[in-house]
Amino acid sequence: MSPVWSARSVNKRPMPPRDPLKQCEQKALIEREAEKEGPLATSLT
Repeated sequence: MSPVWSARSVNKRPMPPRDPLKQCEQKALIEREAEKEGPLATSLT
């Protein structure tokens, strides 16, 4: 049996089974992570 490839299977971190994030949700998560990283990360976005 050949494996079924998807965008989720090539990610480094496995995604929990759920609906894909909406664009606004994804942006909010990225902004939250950038705030945790500090001024360097926020200046790169």
